[in-house]
Amino acid sequence: MPNLMEKNWSSNTIKGNFLFAFLLLISTSVFGQSWTLQSEVILDGLDKLSYDRRGQIYLSDDKGNIYQYSPLGLEQVNFSPPRQGKLSILEAWHTQRIFTFYRDFQYYHLFDRFLVPTPDQRQTIPPAGFINIASLSADQQIWLVDDRDFSLKKYNPYSNEFSIVTPLNLMANLENYQFTFIREYQNRLFLVDKNSGILIFDNLGNYEQKIAAGGIDWIAFEKDEIQYLSDNTLILLHLYSLEKRSFILPVKSTKALLINQKGYLVKGNSLKIYSVK
Repeated sequence: MPNLMEKNWSSNTIKGNFLFAFLLLISTSVFGQSWTLQSEVILDGLDKLSYDRRGQIYLSDDKGNIYQYSPLGLEQVNFSPPRQGKLSILEAWHTQRIFTFYRDFQYYHLFDRFLVPTPDQRQTIPPAGFINIASLSADQQIWLVDDRDFSLKKYNPYSNEFSIVTPLNLMANLENYQFTFIREYQNRLFLVDKNSGILIFDNLGNYEQKIAAGGIDWIAFEKDEIQYLSDNTLILLHLYSLEKRSFILPVKSTKALLINQKGYLVKGNSLKIYSVK
């Protein structure tokens, strides 16, 4: 006959372990950083993550559908393209002109903040060779990397000409490049090379420096800090003082973003939204 005390202890232990696991899932504190799970978005084929200046979150799936969510993960609007294809770039920072680029189709789309295509929503770039990545500039031109002549270019869609061309083959340590993201921020251009780090140019396309951070494929910005993921740690690097802050993430993630004390972590088909203090 089993000992009644042992049976009760076993039952209480199971309940205690379950409660512990539940609390650990909801709130995780690492070195004084408290991550409290607030909500979760599940999206089949979740691929790209972006955000605008209002704090709205944008996701795309592997078919090119785009979804806009509130900061707490409530779906607001979405867009389904007539021609399905995986996005290479999704950039919502400009808010009123959301930019998407399709490498396979070699064109870009522009949308307003309600994900309604603008009149000039679909554009190709005829003078280019093969565009690897592209992004919208502050003056409504297009930054791009052309693989044909291995150059960084700025394209003016109104004159159909390149206003800036910077050869990249003169730069050292780019023999095994893998460009995955490009973004203009605070009058500087940031080009992500997954194999070596983040190349920084001024707004005229002149190379300035590199942040050594191999293995990253996406970056984000908040105020004066650049954000990137390294070994499941979110690094926040001040653009001017170079002061660095680190946030160890509560779950293994492929993309991470911290804005307005909210953490957005992508893991598989899930976007987990945390309150971070």
